[in-house]
Amino acid sequence: MQMSLTLINSRASEITVALCDIEVRLAPGEQRKQMVGMPEGPWLPVRLHAGGSSAELQIRRGSRAGHEADYPVANFANIYQHVELGNGGSPVAMTLNIGTAFSSKHWMGQLDLDEDATLAALTLPGSHDTATWKGSRASKCQTFDIRNQLNHGIRWFDLRLAVDGSDLKVWHGSEEQGLCLAKDLLPAITGFLAAHPTEIVIVSVVNVSWDWDKKDFDGLLHKILMAGVPAGRLYDRNAVPRIADVRGCVVLMRQDEDATYGILADHWPDDEKGVVWNDTGNIRYSVQNCYKFGPDYLAAKWALVKHQLDCAKTAADGECWYVNYTSASRAPITDPVDIALAPEQQGINYRLHAYLCAQAVPSYFGLVPMDFPEQPAGLIKLLISMNKLKH
Repeated sequence: MQMSLTLINSRASEITVALCDIEVRLAPGEQRKQMVGMPEGPWLPVRLHAGGSSAELQIRRGSRAGHEADYPVANFANIYQHVELGNGGSPVAMTLNIGTAFSSKHWMGQLDLDEDATLAALTLPGSHDTATWKGSRASKCQTFDIRNQLNHGIRWFDLRLAVDGSDLKVWHGSEEQGLCLAKDLLPAITGFLAAHPTEIVIVSVVNVSWDWDKKDFDGLLHKILMAGVPAGRLYDRNAVPRIADVRGCVVLMRQDEDATYGILADHWPDDEKGVVWNDTGNIRYSVQNCYKFGPDYLAAKWALVKHQLDCAKTAADGECWYVNYTSASRAPITDPVDIALAPEQQGINYRLHAYLCAQAVPSYFGLVPMDFPEQPAGLIKLLISMNKLKH
């Protein structure tokens, strides 16, 4: 059986790949596409060699829509696989992107950037409506709890919080999520940072309190952060910090209008794309945040996500912090999971994985908040791999 094979070397050094009776030597950043004869059976043997390191592995070709995998190989490479299936369910095309090996738990310690680089210079995986893993199908945007998200490399959290006595409770729309900032979320974040001091966690907060409680939000948030974050480990100024200055820190971002501290993002577009200024912090954002669609919602949402990816990569909106929400819903017709993980590789997460798998890194894509980002396997690591990483 013949199949179109694309090999991409995203590493900073030459690599040799042997599979399907061919051996290909790829320079850094090189892509090679050719037709190959596939062996019988579900497994594809692959041999890698780079410098003094080599490894052999078996890649499962997959016979179902959406089969993708993330393979760390012998501590010197990650392989990202995207399979396109024909009408009969057999693979007709495969992309293998071979990149730098890294750990999802402390990938920020492997960044190879200028010491003056800020958080806005990163391709940063985020979770939309982060703390909704306990919610109903309509409100649920995540499966992983906050510890799992941290361990898998998510570094930007979207928290919709309301005053609830002495704590701030998580809500998504009209549904409370049974989780609170001080009691449930902050201990997990600070515990992770204590164990992984090279990392940085951005906590983006929205005040969704009832009107009579809104005025109490600012003071209560400050009190919780002061009590729950170790001294010197909270960044709450209205300026995008240098990465070197905030390692091991909780970085506070505010999307609520009455905020008086934190990186202000209170005028981000709602259900649209736009470029906005935070005047007091001298921060320029380019944001795609469209989430209401008609019947052709998957194609329409992906077109906007892809356009913003291309804008970030080419700096089409100039020097900005680029933000690209992959999330959407058509409640009560469809729920977030239907858009993120629709079958037959039509969901936004699968399309994003295919787009990233075709890139030679490093490529800048900014902040990307996602629903259910652990699916398909390798999506979060692919986003991380778009950064320049040390070998």
